Amino acid sequence: MSLYRNPGERASEAVTFRLTVNEKRLFDHLAFCAGTTLTDLFRDLLAQRAREIEVNELPAETVRRRPGRPRKTPIAKKKAVPATPLMPVSVLDEDVNAPMSTFGELVEGFREHFSDRAEGTRKELDETIRYLRDNAALTALLRRNMPLSDLTSDKLASVRDAMKNMEMRFSKRNLHLTYLRMMFQWAIRQPDVTLDIDPKADLEAFSIKEISNAWPGREGVREGRGQEGRGQA
Repeated sequence: MSLYRNPGERASEAVTFRLTVNEKRLFDHLAFCAGTTLTDLFRDLLAQRAREIEVNELPAETVRRRPGRPRKTPIAKKKAVPATPLMPVSVLDEDVNAPMSTFGELVEGFREHFSDRAEGTRKELDETIRYLRDNAALTALLRRNMPLSDLTSDKLASVRDAMKNMEMRFSKRNLHLTYLRMMFQWAIRQPDVTLDIDPKADLEAFSIKEISNAWPGREGVREGRGQEGRGQA
């Protein structure tokens, strides 16, 4: 489902910046920590700087014209076009300004919002979406057609508990949890969405102590084998 944007909010200008490698890494990291896109992060920084130097309005826009005399073009003859019947107002409202109302629409909206990220980051998000869709326990808790009004802190706590008890690498488990948390943080910022949840608290990152079946690293495996060998000797 496409998201509606007011004409004043549509991006129509492309700007190119040259950054050092570390500046680009910092830019990507700030966007990841803020749970937003590079474009939205730049807009936030631009607005923040304008407030700091007290710029409250833009100067009058100057009309730009390409140098030289404009090329003459033949005037096309107008053809009579039959009037198009107006579409009912109710249909227009549904197609143009339809708010997100289900969890599935929230996921697709965040995927579109995330589309300008790096390829590797987009792949990680798609992997998380597949993980939520293909796991029976999570599908039962987060149905695609579930109304957003049914999302509560208790529901998210159940989702976190289900993920905690699944057999998966500790880092991968936290990665999926991070992207799920980012989805809900983005949704809360949308003007047409009302959610009574706190994603940072309800979907807090897992710690090693609370994961009983966290897979051991190589050092842990070597240490365990060494202890077995000493016991047998």
